[in-house]
Amino acid sequence: MPLFAPRTMPEKAWARAAALYAVGATEPAPAVPTPELLNAKIVSVHDGDTINVIAKVPGRNEYIGTADKPQPIRLLGCNAYELRATAPDGSKPGQAAQAYLAGLLPVGADVVLATIDDDKYAPRWDASVSFVYGGIVVDLVGLLIAQQYAAPWDGRGSAPLPVWPRTVPAA
Repeated sequence: MPLFAPRTMPEKAWARAAALYAVGATEPAPAVPTPELLNAKIVSVHDGDTINVIAKVPGRNEYIGTADKPQPIRLLGCNAYELRATAPDGSKPGQAAQAYLAGLLPVGADVVLATIDDDKYAPRWDASVSFVYGGIVVDLVGLLIAQQYAAPWDGRGSAPLPVWPRTVPAA
């Protein structure tokens, strides 16, 4: 006798149950949320982990932010030195991070914002940011962490700081 009786189940339910059974699943997998995606242009780089953008509302001829009042975006998943920070050797790691980020994302550069949420410092948003670098789409935070201009951080607890002085060669 078959495990499922196809005549007693609607066609879609049968197909779903059969697919789950085929891969050995005992329960349906939880739904993965689809991130909000917004195309945006860089207006300025505030510091090593915050950018200012004008974002296009999908499917409409509307924008969020203007050149005079851009939408601030906190880079989700990292922390960089503050601009005013001075390292023991007298260098300015926050200014170095800002300069590196500004070099990656000059004014007018195209980026994609994903997983957008309100930041605790409204109206700033938290978002993952992707952009084209060397002909491929790159996660901005991953690059900043790899280059030691930012440290990984989930936004909870004390904010870690990246290694300074940096120990990786400049990319």
